[in-house]
Amino acid sequence: MRPFGKCAGSPYGQYSQKMEIVKEPSPLQNFLLFGYNGATIPLMQRTTLVLAVKIILAAAILFGFLVINAKNADPDMGWHLKVGQEVAQTGSLPSPDRYSHTMPGTRWVNHEWLIDAALWWLSAHNLWWLATVLSSLLAFLPFFVWIVRAQNFGMLWLALLGAASITPFLGVRPQIVSFAFFFFLFELLRRYFEEGRQKKYLWALPAVFLLWANLHAGFFAGLFLFGAYAGAHAAARWLEDKKLNLRASVFPAAIFTASLAGTFLNAYGWKLHAMIFQTVLSEENMKYIAEFQPLYSYFDPSIILLTGIALIFTFRFFKRYPPSVLAMALLFLAMAGTSLRHWLFFIIAAQPFLSLGVGYLKNDIVKASGQKPFSPRTVGALHAFAVGAFLLLSGCFGYKVVTYHGMPQPEQAAVFLESRFTKDELLRQVVFNEYGWGGYFIWRVPDIKIFIDGRMPYWVTKEGRPILAEYMSFFKSEQAQEQLLEKYGVTMLILKNTRWQKENDFWRTHIPAPVQERMRQSPRLKKFNAWLGGEAAPDVQEGLARHGWRAIYQDSLAVILIK
Repeated sequence: MRPFGKCAGSPYGQYSQKMEIVKEPSPLQNFLLFGYNGATIPLMQRTTLVLAVKIILAAAILFGFLVINAKNADPDMGWHLKVGQEVAQTGSLPSPDRYSHTMPGTRWVNHEWLIDAALWWLSAHNLWWLATVLSSLLAFLPFFVWIVRAQNFGMLWLALLGAASITPFLGVRPQIVSFAFFFFLFELLRRYFEEGRQKKYLWALPAVFLLWANLHAGFFAGLFLFGAYAGAHAAARWLEDKKLNLRASVFPAAIFTASLAGTFLNAYGWKLHAMIFQTVLSEENMKYIAEFQPLYSYFDPSIILLTGIALIFTFRFFKRYPPSVLAMALLFLAMAGTSLRHWLFFIIAAQPFLSLGVGYLKNDIVKASGQKPFSPRTVGALHAFAVGAFLLLSGCFGYKVVTYHGMPQPEQAAVFLESRFTKDELLRQVVFNEYGWGGYFIWRVPDIKIFIDGRMPYWVTKEGRPILAEYMSFFKSEQAQEQLLEKYGVTMLILKNTRWQKENDFWRTHIPAPVQERMRQSPRLKKFNAWLGGEAAPDVQEGLARHGWRAIYQDSLAVILIK
């Protein structure tokens, strides 16, 4: 297979155009490459300096990931552990649902059953620290590779920015396995399609997809990547040769077909694929589940900055980019724009795009300085800006790590339930619970049957209504609350203590009420208001109190009510 062509100065190649390379490094180049003070540095000193920066940066990112993962686990970890225990002890797939009172007996697909069993084993043998380390290493792997490959200060800057942008997704979570698999797949496809390497880089893919499909449903993103790469490659060849080279497409098409077939060799067969489509097409998931929300609905400075850089590079260097590199970056940026859960895949797919963009920008600056040399003041200002930006970003990453806290779970409320009620009394309770806590109670207080948990958002009741829609109707009005509680015969409510959160919320406590009200009513400020938490959470406790519900327990996080 013919490569698109390689480019000096880029670890990913330039494919179709050659960038102007200045053989003798100028002071500006030394600054751009190594972030130094503009003086020409001997080669050995430059190498030592760059190596030191890379080691420090890699160590900082890995340490940050370890700290975050130690603080955070998947919000659904409770049911993951319970189901993993069932799988490990029985040697069979999870049984039809027996954890909820709303949809008992529902047959469901657990696409993470193998990981769940491993997590339970680690937990049962007091090896949870190992789960934390492995999750951190899997998340760190792509950044380690990018740092090693980095040829200039800008690439290191982008690697740190990318690491900061994925911190909201970290934790001991099965989806980190898909993040690592996606990176491995991307590297193999890049070597074959973009660098024209040998066919050996694709032979392993059917086995990779077979294993991936038995670990996590993220394999579907891998299939999408494979198809997109093959399509972009064929289109680029057609544009270059003015004809479709079917012979060159036979081998990747055959490997893709074998890989797709391999994904059906899983514990659930075709039902796994059906579950994926159900989840993706669920309107309730898109409307209510945070990770399915559009990218613009989540306020994170690193995500916003990285998105802005990608768009600037697109408009500035659109004609220079190889078609496949540009297509992959924009395709996965669009996917992340529609659903935040795809941001992890964008970070990987955009690396060649971002690296080339830095190279294009560097060479434009070098070329401009050659035509009209920059004054020492300009060089100093550029130097100060780049180093300052890097230090600022490093500080932001450190602040994220230090202040990060996972989703809190109602530990004290669980202790109260076990001490206040007997096992038989808990079995008789019909509970309406906070969505994010369902999995925790499945694991921590297994004697109660929950209303909903993270397995169930796309499940549909006998009446044909999604159970997540049933859950959300509770928060619409007092009348809807009473109807729902009566329909399911609820005897106990376990909710977030929104009253305490309101009283201790900085935004609502210190910002004048008229300003808050104007922000709620202004279409222009509506999104900004939502980012700051200005939308008042419904005070369901007050309405429930009017209908005879009383609190038997409350702390700063949870409240338990009975009637």
